[in-house]
Amino acid sequence: MTFIQSNLYIHTIGQDETMLFSRLNIPDFLSHYIDDAVKRLMLEKEGKKKESSNQVNLYIDPFKFSYLTWPMINDEGIQSTITLGPMITQHLTKEEIRYMGYKMKLGSDNMFILESFYGTVPYYDQLQMARIASMFLDYLAVEPHLPRIIREDHSINMPVEAKSIENKFEHFDFVEKNYETEKLMLEAIEKGDLDYIDNLFSGTDASMQLPSRYPSDPLREKKNLAITMNSIAMRAALKGGLNQSISHSLSHNFAITIESQTSPEAIDELTGNILRTYVQSVRKYGLKGHSDMIINAINYIRRHLTEKVSLKEVADELHLSSEHLSRKFKEEMTMNITDYIHKVKIEESCSLLTSKLYSVSDIAYIFGYSSPAHYTKTFKKVLGKSPKQWQMNTSKQA
Repeated sequence: MTFIQSNLYIHTIGQDETMLFSRLNIPDFLSHYIDDAVKRLMLEKEGKKKESSNQVNLYIDPFKFSYLTWPMINDEGIQSTITLGPMITQHLTKEEIRYMGYKMKLGSDNMFILESFYGTVPYYDQLQMARIASMFLDYLAVEPHLPRIIREDHSINMPVEAKSIENKFEHFDFVEKNYETEKLMLEAIEKGDLDYIDNLFSGTDASMQLPSRYPSDPLREKKNLAITMNSIAMRAALKGGLNQSISHSLSHNFAITIESQTSPEAIDELTGNILRTYVQSVRKYGLKGHSDMIINAINYIRRHLTEKVSLKEVADELHLSSEHLSRKFKEEMTMNITDYIHKVKIEESCSLLTSKLYSVSDIAYIFGYSSPAHYTKTFKKVLGKSPKQWQMNTSKQA
């Protein structure tokens, strides 16, 4: 398991316990789906007659995650099943991942985490999957033999609802750095100042360099600096009001990406992208300076973005009167709550329009609009043009 960055499950037939060797940090809202997929595979094995020793099942779940499952019998004749996964056998675009998330009724915070998680799941093409199966069979079997892979594809059966996970905001203190440039950089992340970060990485700034500890290994030196930047940038983003789950998911994904780089130049480029991502996330998701009431209201709206959310529903959830919530929301957000709900829905839908993979009708219904006409009317009110016009203008600019 040291060379395959995925989870390994070993289940003994007739027993309820399953051994798990975990390599992936699976988000809470996905874990029960992945656990269900693994349990389904194991239960199917229990209900069937003993399969041939070279049969391997390739199972693809509704999120396009793949799992390899095969039987094993030990010297005492006890039968078990081994399942390796999740893995992916095709690269998905950001829009395809978002589409699946919207179909799951994920809020925007968990959507961000879902995108980050897909970046950590190992990718293997069909040939590599066959080689992995062959390798395990050769190791477990008495005599080496080629695997007979049985494919079962459930990727079209997308769940329509996921568990809603409560995301809470926390504040973290961190140690101020000695370098003035670094101090200003952290303040820029906390404030969501993208211009400062862009200017910082438009040229070489010697004050961003830490004293060398590995003069004979410049790649290791750059990686260590990037790891440090990732850590303190996450802390700055948290202080800027970024959700804790999003912050830690980003940090985890970036840590893996840093270690995979093969040149100091690639690390430099990645470090700039890391800082820009934290800044953009603070600008989009940070809620520093708002009251707990408004933060809770916005978090509820984000978690139910693909549903028909109303002022009364949000007020009931927070045990407030609609009048009180409406007045306070407008005071802090400078717009009424209904306009805010539509604004966020429309902004979130733009990436799907840009991809041109989905129709206006599909997008309208995914975001809880009663008809494409209602979605189009709201889109025009928010962005000043119809979805089709916006799509055409975006294509021309690209």
